[in-house]
Amino acid sequence: MAMVSREARFRQAVCEFVRRKRAKGKKRVVAAAMNRYRLACRKVIYDWLKRWDGTAASLEQHSRRPHTHPAAHTPAEDALIRLGMKTLVAERGIFYAPTVLFTWLRQHGYNRGIGGMKRYIRKNILVTSGKKTKRKQKKCLFAPKQSPGESIQIDVKYVPSVNNSSGRPLYQYTAVDECTRYTIREVYEEHSTYSSKQFLEKLYDEFPFPIQQVQTDNGTEFTNALLIKQKTEGTLFEEALKELGITYRRVRIATPQHNGKVERQHREDQRLLYVPKTKFHSLADARKKMAEYNTWSNTILRSQLDYRSPADMMERYLYLL
Repeated sequence: MAMVSREARFRQAVCEFVRRKRAKGKKRVVAAAMNRYRLACRKVIYDWLKRWDGTAASLEQHSRRPHTHPAAHTPAEDALIRLGMKTLVAERGIFYAPTVLFTWLRQHGYNRGIGGMKRYIRKNILVTSGKKTKRKQKKCLFAPKQSPGESIQIDVKYVPSVNNSSGRPLYQYTAVDECTRYTIREVYEEHSTYSSKQFLEKLYDEFPFPIQQVQTDNGTEFTNALLIKQKTEGTLFEEALKELGITYRRVRIATPQHNGKVERQHREDQRLLYVPKTKFHSLADARKKMAEYNTWSNTILRSQLDYRSPADMMERYLYLL
């Protein structure tokens, strides 16, 4: 049985008072109820009496939310959103990714914000129960970068065996520019300093701006600073950084959040590339599909870029030159 609020019980007491007085033949009963219960308007009492059926539940406060709104989503926009969700499932195997769907909708004439889109989907398409828990916002660990190439984060991700049918282990090297979030990826068969050096040279050739600093974790594919025997010797990756004149920065031990931009990108890659069961049949096939995904990923709108894509941000900086 639903709980009856104190306000509904108060209204029932007022209605009971009016009913008893009228049963005794009293006059000016509503005015007497106003004086007794200290109410300022008699109209509310008449409204309560119309609604009252003898129970306090009939006097509960109803929602004042309007049934329609002039700025509500139109049937055409509803059809476009549903078509976009079906298209993402059919083309990429993605059930629901807000930023990816919002990018597709903007390309097809959708003019609303991503917040309105997510609210409409949550209330009308993917109806969820319960309240959304609010995450505690973390403080920014470092100052944001002001220009492309000022700092680039690099990390390695193991390609899941479910997606790899080449017969050899595959590793995804990822580099994220901290300013524009522009991402470059490549696949290698080795998880070594030689592969790291090859990826660095590829990054140096493809990135349109001079690279000032590279940031990685303390993995042995990048550095041997944590090894006792080879601590004084530099790896192929570190030697290549010196030759190219790039500053090298290692994050503190056991602090992956300091390399958070590339770690977050790996989580998005897992959701958008590997979970839809993309199959890599060979190294050449993996590199071809990774290049296609890399181009597509850089066109996705990002909230941290004020809903612009990394490719758009890169074009803006290139235009300034």
